[in-house]
Parts: sequence; C-alpha cells; structure tokens
Amino acid sequence: KADADPPAARRAASQVRSALTLLQPREACWTPEVLTASALTGEGIDTVWERLCAHRAALTEADRLAPRRAAQQERWL
Repeated sequence: KADADPPAARRAASQVRSALTLLQPREACWTPEVLTASALTGEGIDTVWERLCAHRAALTEADRLAPRRAAQQERWL
C-alpha cells in the first residue's frame, strides 16, 4: 500500500530488505528483491512486472522452474 503512506512504505521496504539479509535465498540463481508499488496510482507496477519476468527467466535458465511446478502439482493433488 505504497500509495496510502509513501514514507511508511519506504521504511517498511527498508526493514524487509534488512531482514532478508539474514536469510539464505531459496534459489542460488535469484536473490529476492523488495519493491514498492501502488495499484491506485500505478507507480512501480511496471517495475514489479519487469522483476517478476526476470525472476521467471532466472528460474527457467537455471532449470529450476519446471521442478518447482512439478512439486506444486504433487502437493495440490
């Protein structure tokens, strides 16, 4: 909800970024990113989409997407 209180959203994003430094990424091919966006104003939406596409491409290139989807299919059954 970056549109409701932009300074608070920036602070929250900063805190989440800091917290992520304490964790190991799930996939070696990708380090999670923290972004802010507003559906109300559209600010940041293009960046979120761009990074989602980059994440998918990184997982696909590292041959990690198909195994993850297969595991999801098994869990969903």
